[in-house]
Amino acid sequence: MMARRLHLKFPFMTTRKWWTAMNKILLVEDNTKIQHADKNMLREQGYDICLAMTIAEARAAVVDFRPDIIVLDIMLPDGNGMDFLTELRTSEPDMPVLFLTAMGATEDIIAGLNAGGDDYMTKPYDYNVFMSRIKAILRREETARERIKQATAGKPEVLQCGTLTINSKTRIVHLDGRVLNLHTKQFGLLLLLIRSENKTLDASELYREVWGQPMGDDVQALRKAISRIRGEIKGSGYCISSERGKGYRFERGE
Repeated sequence: MMARRLHLKFPFMTTRKWWTAMNKILLVEDNTKIQHADKNMLREQGYDICLAMTIAEARAAVVDFRPDIIVLDIMLPDGNGMDFLTELRTSEPDMPVLFLTAMGATEDIIAGLNAGGDDYMTKPYDYNVFMSRIKAILRREETARERIKQATAGKPEVLQCGTLTINSKTRIVHLDGRVLNLHTKQFGLLLLLIRSENKTLDASELYREVWGQPMGDDVQALRKAISRIRGEIKGSGYCISSERGKGYRFERGE
């Protein structure tokens, strides 16, 4: 079953701040009353909404809709939202996810955050707090984009590497004319590596530049992002090599 996509507009809004400028939200919720209320509230803030009631629908929407953030229930008709997020993290390590669920025990919250959730809210919930949590997550994503923009300021806007084309302004990457599915941090890593072609960039510095904080013990986040990029650029005539104990290098080869 395909996810139901609603292109929701807010025509009487005259101005929008960056966090409501048609950011795309995937709302995964099987309770129709809650889904309806959340949909209307998000619509009034100018968001573009995609609705899903099952994991199967959510899985399809991630590919077709490419949300900026997922609001995810845990108890769904065809499975557990935490299991879905664990699955999602193998291919989408950077996709922001806010759990919104009736499961409010401390162990559930810890499990949700350990599964890769960016935030966790329990039902019933305050709508103003809900909106603030969404905006906070989107602000962090915008901050990451700004860091990437600053790091590449004054340099060529469009780069061509074999059949790979990367546009630093639009943040779109093409391979043989096909748009690659890269999220903000994946795009930032690729752009920084391409800018330093044939030079090994320190892993901890790459992480600090893109995530905006020390890497600490979060080594897997960088590795998963690099792995995703490698899969996406396969066939371009270029690859990302790793140098043990040092970092990563963008160079010719497969």
